Amino acid sequence: MQPQRNKRRYSLHPLGSPHADALRQDYSEAERRERFSFALARTLDMGPERMQQLLYTRSTAERLRASEELVLEGRAYLAARSTLRDTF
Repeated sequence: MQPQRNKRRYSLHPLGSPHADALRQDYSEAERRERFSFALARTLDMGPERMQQLLYTRSTAERLRASEELVLEGRAYLAARSTLRDTF
């Protein structure tokens, strides 16, 4: 007799995340984009003022573009750091 497996889905967020339901519920494409934009913004390392400004942005596309800029800045920083490390 094999033990029963717990079929409960676990969240990576200790208290559960309101964004974790996005994949399990039937949200429209616009709602999924909006939820993703907020979740993405929350994961980026930025100052509290920039974060507040980003989270208050009403446009999902604008929030995603701002997040993309931060990701590209981080990528450029890491590329420069890697180049310096290889040089020395």
